[in-house]
Amino acid sequence: MVLVISPPSGSLSKKRRISDNSFATLPPPAPPTANHESGASAARPLALVHRLPLELLFEIFTLTIEHPFNVFTGGPWTLGRVCRNWRRIAWSCPALWASFWVPRLSFSKETVSIALLNGVLQRSGCADLTFAVDFDYLCGSHKLLVDCLLPHISRWKSASFVHARPDAIVSSFSGRAHPQPFQLVSLSLGFAEPTYLDSVTDACNVFREAPRLRTLRLSVPHQIFWPRSIQLPWAQLTHLILDLRNSGAVRKCIDTLALCPRIEVFEDQNTDVDWSNVNTNIVTLPAIRSLRLRSSCILNYLTCPSLDDLTLPFHALNAETSTALEMMQLRSHFQVRKFCLIPSQDPRCTRPISVVIPIPVFSETKELMIDLRYLKNWGNLSQLFQKIAFEGFPKLRSLTIKTPRVFTAEESCIAFDSALVDLIEYRWQAVEPRLRTVRIESENVAREISNTRPDWKDAVMYNIQRLTAFKQEGLDLKVYDLKEHRLFL
Repeated sequence: MVLVISPPSGSLSKKRRISDNSFATLPPPAPPTANHESGASAARPLALVHRLPLELLFEIFTLTIEHPFNVFTGGPWTLGRVCRNWRRIAWSCPALWASFWVPRLSFSKETVSIALLNGVLQRSGCADLTFAVDFDYLCGSHKLLVDCLLPHISRWKSASFVHARPDAIVSSFSGRAHPQPFQLVSLSLGFAEPTYLDSVTDACNVFREAPRLRTLRLSVPHQIFWPRSIQLPWAQLTHLILDLRNSGAVRKCIDTLALCPRIEVFEDQNTDVDWSNVNTNIVTLPAIRSLRLRSSCILNYLTCPSLDDLTLPFHALNAETSTALEMMQLRSHFQVRKFCLIPSQDPRCTRPISVVIPIPVFSETKELMIDLRYLKNWGNLSQLFQKIAFEGFPKLRSLTIKTPRVFTAEESCIAFDSALVDLIEYRWQAVEPRLRTVRIESENVAREISNTRPDWKDAVMYNIQRLTAFKQEGLDLKVYDLKEHRLFL
């Protein structure tokens, strides 16, 4: 779950403006005496922070806290341990408490945990709530948690229920004296196994009255999932994520999409590799813009005239996917402007990429992202990069690479670096239209270069120097070190 916070602007929102608050003017801390000179340097940073306006501190705290926070240990609780003034500030800012997740409760700590959750809900004031609850189906804490959350049901904006027992969900919500429609914009339901058809249907139907719901995520075994028997507001959904867990789920996905005429983004998390014919009709999705797939089998049954963002699964580079894409292109006449490729453990790059991914699909592609975070064997990546450089994506302007490591002193990584820099060099210098933007994101950037073989160190530095030269020539290039939260290049 992600909480999106708009960037700070010149005027703060009314929700955070508390000019008449008793803490609006905080006195500066008393100057240290001569007997406490050793602690003066340690206290000086906090002294400077205390002099900041309260509203600015609210903004800093909101942007600093990782959301959603652990409702028992993280977020504002951490700020409150720094000093008394920080605790007062954190306690008086509802926005800090409005996004949280509840881990599984243990038998010995149920009472204390419920009390802490109630405290968080009270401090969140009137702010919209974004929360996730990980139910411990062995503990039977469903009703305790739901009873805490129900009094604030009008503030639910985004809710996620994980490892939930369907029967417990039904019983927990059935006791409402005067049921009112949910104000949810986003809902995620993940059911614990074993589950049964009737119980899953009844649990989903609890949320049938949700006039603002736009995003739905469902995780349930496909054998007991029958979308037409579930009374969720399918017709108003714009974002749908389906995880039906097992193979053989293509028909259930198609049946679900047929109920969602306004769908704009669909993410299929099923790893189905069965290309046998499914007895179902082709579904037309006129509004869909983005397809994010882990199984390309579903392509045979979709018509998507507005599609411009396509993510293909690990096993995308094969003949079946190529044929399915070509037929889908003939039906839809779409133009994919943003393409995401996630190579598998064994990328099949022996065939030209223009054959594996049909030219009509990517002829208009301007943004390409290659996600290598799940790839362990990098043996064929050089060949993949060569195919992209010389044969694929003729209108490419933007390239994003997500990789677990880059510019590290390892033999396989050096070969990867060289192939990547060669691709960037060719598309930047030799091809029209030229590459304009490059983003490389990694959690391991330029590690342990100094303590390695001289020839490996020279190779790493040479590739870095080449990229630096491209940047000086005008290429918009950035290398992000995600682990250190810094811009490496």
